[in-house]
Amino acid sequence: MNKDFIFRFFDIIDQFKAREFSEMFAENATWTFGNNPPLQGRAAIRSQAELIFSQLEGIGHHLVGFWTQDTNLILEGRVTYVRKDRAKIELPFSTVTVFDGHGLIQSYRTYIDPSPLYAPNPELPVN
Repeated sequence: MNKDFIFRFFDIIDQFKAREFSEMFAENATWTFGNNPPLQGRAAIRSQAELIFSQLEGIGHHLVGFWTQDTNLILEGRVTYVRKDRAKIELPFSTVTVFDGHGLIQSYRTYIDPSPLYAPNPELPVN
Protein backbone atom coordinates (compact mmCIF):
# COMPACT_ATOMS: atom_id res chain seq x y z
CA MET A 1 0.00 0.00 0.00
CA ASN A 2 1.28 3.44 -0.88
CA LYS A 3 0.10 6.97 -1.59
CA ASP A 4 -0.62 6.15 -5.23
CA PHE A 5 -2.96 3.31 -4.19
CA ILE A 6 -4.82 5.57 -1.74
CA PHE A 7 -5.31 8.42 -4.22
CA ARG A 8 -6.33 5.99 -7.00
CA PHE A 9 -8.79 4.28 -4.65
CA PHE A 10 -10.62 7.51 -3.80
CA ASP A 11 -10.45 8.74 -7.39
CA ILE A 12 -12.23 5.54 -8.47
CA ILE A 13 -14.93 6.15 -5.86
CA ASP A 14 -15.33 9.79 -6.89
CA GLN A 15 -15.82 8.68 -10.51
CA PHE A 16 -18.54 6.15 -9.53
CA LYS A 17 -16.52 3.18 -10.85
CA ALA A 18 -18.10 0.35 -8.86
CA ARG A 19 -16.38 -2.48 -10.75
CA GLU A 20 -12.90 -0.98 -10.36
CA PHE A 21 -13.67 -0.21 -6.70
CA SER A 22 -14.63 -3.82 -5.99
CA GLU A 23 -11.56 -5.14 -7.83
CA MET A 24 -9.32 -3.43 -5.27
CA PHE A 25 -10.67 -5.91 -2.70
CA ALA A 26 -9.65 -9.52 -2.15
CA GLU A 27 -12.30 -12.05 -3.24
CA ASN A 28 -13.40 -12.75 0.35
CA ALA A 29 -12.93 -9.20 1.68
CA THR A 30 -15.33 -7.40 4.00
CA TRP A 31 -16.60 -3.81 3.89
CA THR A 32 -18.48 -2.20 6.74
CA PHE A 33 -20.04 1.21 6.01
CA GLY A 34 -21.21 3.21 9.03
CA ASN A 35 -23.36 1.10 11.32
CA ASN A 36 -24.47 -1.28 8.54
CA PRO A 37 -23.67 -4.98 8.78
CA PRO A 38 -20.44 -6.03 7.06
CA LEU A 39 -20.61 -6.99 3.40
CA GLN A 40 -18.67 -10.13 2.43
CA GLY A 41 -17.03 -10.65 -0.95
CA ARG A 42 -16.41 -8.64 -4.10
CA ALA A 43 -19.89 -9.17 -5.57
CA ALA A 44 -21.62 -7.79 -2.47
CA ILE A 45 -19.16 -4.89 -2.28
CA ARG A 46 -19.73 -4.01 -5.93
CA SER A 47 -23.50 -4.24 -5.56
CA GLN A 48 -23.48 -1.90 -2.55
CA ALA A 49 -21.19 0.58 -4.31
CA GLU A 50 -23.53 0.58 -7.34
CA LEU A 51 -26.50 1.24 -5.06
CA ILE A 52 -24.77 4.14 -3.29
CA PHE A 53 -23.55 5.66 -6.56
CA SER A 54 -27.04 5.43 -8.10
CA GLN A 55 -28.43 7.58 -5.29
CA LEU A 56 -25.96 10.42 -5.84
CA GLU A 57 -25.25 13.10 -8.40
CA GLY A 58 -21.64 13.50 -7.28
CA ILE A 59 -19.10 12.67 -4.61
CA GLY A 60 -15.71 14.08 -3.70
CA HIS A 61 -13.19 13.06 -1.07
CA HIS A 62 -10.67 15.32 0.63
CA LEU A 63 -8.02 13.36 2.49
CA VAL A 64 -6.82 15.03 5.67
CA GLY A 65 -4.22 12.48 6.73
CA PHE A 66 -3.33 8.84 6.83
CA TRP A 67 -1.17 6.57 8.90
CA THR A 68 0.19 3.13 8.10
CA GLN A 69 1.54 0.29 10.17
CA ASP A 70 2.45 -3.05 8.63
CA THR A 71 -0.57 -3.94 6.43
CA ASN A 72 -2.92 -1.50 8.17
CA LEU A 73 -4.01 1.95 7.00
CA ILE A 74 -5.94 4.51 9.04
CA LEU A 75 -7.28 7.47 7.12
CA GLU A 76 -9.11 10.68 8.03
CA GLY A 77 -10.99 12.84 5.57
CA ARG A 78 -14.04 14.81 4.54
CA VAL A 79 -16.46 13.71 1.87
CA THR A 80 -18.87 15.92 -0.06
CA TYR A 81 -21.94 14.19 -1.39
CA VAL A 82 -24.11 15.83 -4.04
CA ARG A 83 -27.61 14.44 -3.91
CA LYS A 84 -29.94 14.09 -6.90
CA ASP A 85 -31.75 17.25 -5.69
CA ARG A 86 -28.35 19.06 -5.87
CA ALA A 87 -28.07 19.45 -2.08
CA LYS A 88 -24.42 19.25 -0.99
CA ILE A 89 -23.63 17.48 2.25
CA GLU A 90 -20.09 17.49 3.65
CA LEU A 91 -19.27 14.92 6.31
CA PRO A 92 -16.18 13.84 8.23
CA PHE A 93 -15.13 10.21 7.89
CA SER A 94 -12.35 7.86 8.82
CA THR A 95 -11.43 4.42 7.55
CA VAL A 96 -9.47 1.45 8.80
CA THR A 97 -8.11 -0.74 6.02
CA VAL A 98 -6.29 -4.04 6.33
CA PHE A 99 -4.48 -5.35 3.25
CA ASP A 100 -3.79 -8.94 2.35
CA GLY A 101 -0.34 -10.11 1.28
CA HIS A 102 -1.08 -9.33 -2.39
CA GLY A 103 -1.81 -5.60 -2.21
CA LEU A 104 -5.60 -6.02 -2.11
CA ILE A 105 -7.98 -4.86 0.60
CA GLN A 106 -8.97 -7.63 3.01
CA SER A 107 -11.03 -5.53 5.42
CA TYR A 108 -12.37 -2.00 4.93
CA ARG A 109 -14.27 -0.21 7.68
CA THR A 110 -15.76 3.21 6.96
CA TYR A 111 -16.63 5.26 10.03
CA ILE A 112 -19.21 7.89 9.09
CA ASP A 113 -22.65 9.07 10.11
CA PRO A 114 -24.46 9.30 6.75
CA SER A 115 -27.83 10.27 8.26
CA PRO A 116 -27.57 13.97 7.16
CA LEU A 117 -27.32 12.70 3.59
CA TYR A 118 -30.83 11.25 3.86
CA ALA A 119 -32.46 14.21 5.65
CA PRO A 120 -35.38 15.60 3.57
CA ASN A 121 -34.14 19.22 3.53
CA PRO A 122 -30.64 19.41 4.93
CA GLU A 123 -29.86 22.62 6.71
CA LEU A 124 -26.18 21.82 7.03
CA PRO A 125 -23.73 24.33 5.59
CA VAL A 126 -21.01 23.02 3.31
CA ASN A 127 -17.68 23.78 4.97
